[in-house]
Amino acid sequence: MSISEIISVATYILLSLGGGSIIVWSLSSFLGKLWSQRLLEDHRAILEQSINEHQIKFSRVFERQAEIISELYTQLQDLNERIDHLHAYTQIDYKKQGSVKCTEFYAAVSKTEAFFRRSRIYFSKNLAGEIENFLDLS
Repeated sequence: MSISEIISVATYILLSLGGGSIIVWSLSSFLGKLWSQRLLEDHRAILEQSINEHQIKFSRVFERQAEIISELYTQLQDLNERIDHLHAYTQIDYKKQGSVKCTEFYAAVSKTEAFFRRSRIYFSKNLAGEIENFLDLS
C-alpha cells in the first residue's frame, strides 16, 4: 500500500466520521429544539390555565366585596332613617312611640354591627376603623 492510498483511506475514514457526526449533531439539534418547543408550549398552557383560575377566583372575591359593601350601605342607610324617626318621635311623643322606635333602632344597630364583624375582611384597615368608630365598636 502506498502512501497516497493510506492518505486516501485515512481521508475517507475521517470524512465518513465527520459526516456522520455532522448528521448526528444536526439531528440532535433539531430534536432538542422540537422538544424544548413542546415543553415550552406545555408550560405556557399550564400557566395560562393557572392565570385563568386566579382571575376567576379574584373576580368572585371582588363580586362578593361589592355585594357586602352594598348590603352595609343599605344597613347604614336604614340606621340613618331610624335615627331620623327616633329623633322625630322623641320630640313629639316619647312615651308612646319613642320606646318602640328606640328598641327598633338598637336592633338595627346590632344587626349592622354583626354584619360588619362578619364582613370586615372585605374592607381596608382604614375604612374598617372608620366604620368601627361610627358604630362605636371599639
